[in-house]
Amino acid sequence: MKESISDEEYVDETDTEVATDLEYDPSGADRDCGDFSSAQAAQDFYLAAGGPAVDPHDLDRDNDGNACDWN
Repeated sequence: MKESISDEEYVDETDTEVATDLEYDPSGADRDCGDFSSAQAAQDFYLAAGGPAVDPHDLDRDNDGNACDWN
């Protein structure tokens, strides 16, 4: 049985292209831009969740590849 990890404890150690100290689990609960402590935290989460190809949390509403309209 897979152990459940809370969003706050999530660390993605398998993906080397994005930060490994994400604030939230990209497969977890829906997140909004206001949930993140910084633009970089939002961008790392956005990329880990699938980035422009998927964007399940709708963090890139203008489809420019940047989460939360932060450039």
